[in-house]
Amino acid sequence: MILAQLAALPLLLPYLPPPAAAQYLKAWGINAEVEIGKKPQIIQTIADRIGWEEKVAMVVKACNRLDAKERERAVIWADNYGQAGAIELFGAADHLPPVVCGHNSYYLWSKERLKGDIVVWLLNKQNEDELRRGFETVEDVGVEFANPYVSYHENELRVYICRRPKMPLPQLLERMRFFY
Repeated sequence: MILAQLAALPLLLPYLPPPAAAQYLKAWGINAEVEIGKKPQIIQTIADRIGWEEKVAMVVKACNRLDAKERERAVIWADNYGQAGAIELFGAADHLPPVVCGHNSYYLWSKERLKGDIVVWLLNKQNEDELRRGFETVEDVGVEFANPYVSYHENELRVYICRRPKMPLPQLLERMRFFY
């Protein structure tokens, strides 16, 4: 029983570097997928946490481009609760604008946080065209997070400063709401 527990440790604790964890899972023939369709090379619960500090640094860089008046009119939009929580946790010292998200409980919390007409959005670059359809101006901050060991939805993330939404932000939040 002890040997089985030791063999399972790399699946539960992130003490192996991602390349070694990927080789370990491959050698044992273990499927790292937790949510259907997301196939990271390492266990998804660990893969989805890779790069939180780097993602927050990207958001901070974008927020630092805003002047004081713009910051008052801004919110940060994350695509899922993991990103939103990481931004709140690791960005607390940077006094960032409120974080909103349509995923799970963040949807409920976000209703009270929506304000202004500027959105700093952390988003997969494949969805940039959707932003351009939804805002009058979209500025790519020019930083990207990419890592071969994260789930596809956490990869190739960019930060955009979006101004003048074409629909009210509460309506946009309703359209972006999802639970799972």
